[in-house]
Amino acid sequence: MGALVTKIIENEYAIGYASFGVVNQNAGKVSTIKVDGVEATKENIINGSYIIQRPLIAIINGELTAPQQAFMDYVMSAEGMEVIESMGFVPVK
Repeated sequence: MGALVTKIIENEYAIGYASFGVVNQNAGKVSTIKVDGVEATKENIINGSYIIQRPLIAIINGELTAPQQAFMDYVMSAEGMEVIESMGFVPVK
C-alpha cells in the first residue's frame, strides 16, 4: 500500500485506491474522492454511508496460540484501539 501511495504522490495525474489510514498518514499529499456525494471521513465510514470500505480480517486455521491470543487481546483492547486510531485507521469493535 505504501508503494502505491508513493507512486500516486509522485504523479500528479495518478489515481489509486488506498486505505483510509494510509491516506491519513499522507495527509496533504493525496486527496480522497466523494462517492455518491459522500466524503471519506471516519464518521461516514463508521455509519456506512461511505460505501468504499473494508474491514481488516484476521484468519487462522485452528485455535490461537498463546502469543496469537495475546496479540489479538491487545489489538482489541482500549490501548490497541488508540494505537490503531493514532495511525489514521478507524477502530471498531
